[in-house]
Amino acid sequence: MDIIYIASPHALHAEHALLCLNLKKPVLCEKALAINQHEVEQMVGCARNNGVFLMEAFFVPHQPAYQEAKRIIGSGELGKVKYIQGWFGFNRSPYDNSLRLMNPALGGGALLDIGLYPVFDTLYFLGEPDQVTAKAEFAETGVDQSISIRFEYQDGVTASIFASFVAASGVGTEIFCEKGTLRLGRSNATDQWLEIVQPGVDVKRRSWDPIEGGLKREAAEAMRCLDQNSLQSEIMPHSMSISLIKTLDKIRQNAGIFYPGEIA
Repeated sequence: MDIIYIASPHALHAEHALLCLNLKKPVLCEKALAINQHEVEQMVGCARNNGVFLMEAFFVPHQPAYQEAKRIIGSGELGKVKYIQGWFGFNRSPYDNSLRLMNPALGGGALLDIGLYPVFDTLYFLGEPDQVTAKAEFAETGVDQSISIRFEYQDGVTASIFASFVAASGVGTEIFCEKGTLRLGRSNATDQWLEIVQPGVDVKRRSWDPIEGGLKREAAEAMRCLDQNSLQSEIMPHSMSISLIKTLDKIRQNAGIFYPGEIA
């Protein structure tokens, strides 16, 4: 069975996906799945009502580095997670303000384009936060060009997240545990690594052959689901997409980020 891949601007995802789902066409939709929780829940509900497959095309949980980090944390060998910091930034200024990245009507801005990666990382390893605070720096077009975020959890665990179109920070995530630190990094979708840092021990670094990673893993997962007549992926289930967009909505509300047509 063919699958429809949607890679239009964020603000058009729901419209395009609902059209396909109502025509009984399986959909693999690029992240962010939509611009707010209401739209994502519409898409998920439509997929379920029509008995059609839907998955958010978010490549990181399919990658061996993330799955190995998840295994290490789950094993308890580094103890409990106490703090996470994640970042994603680049600087290609001067920007063409007509581009999607800088256009609020198309869902532009750092948060939905790149900030959702470190947000996802924190949700993946810690779950939804109990409290969210955020501060955005806005471009002249009105989109968030930089954003700083703090998550707080009831047990005292915290996370710091940063994303920017004007700071060349690169991308990475550090997970500080009781007995050591996990460092996740990548230079592109296929070049990724995981470092384990513990006091008094040489840093352990794992990397993977490019053939083992990349976007093809999410495509393979989508095809596996279709072959097995599954309506959602176990790796990137609907519940994860809803959790992600729910958290992104909280961040936007806290930072004062709104798109045309939304009520502030």
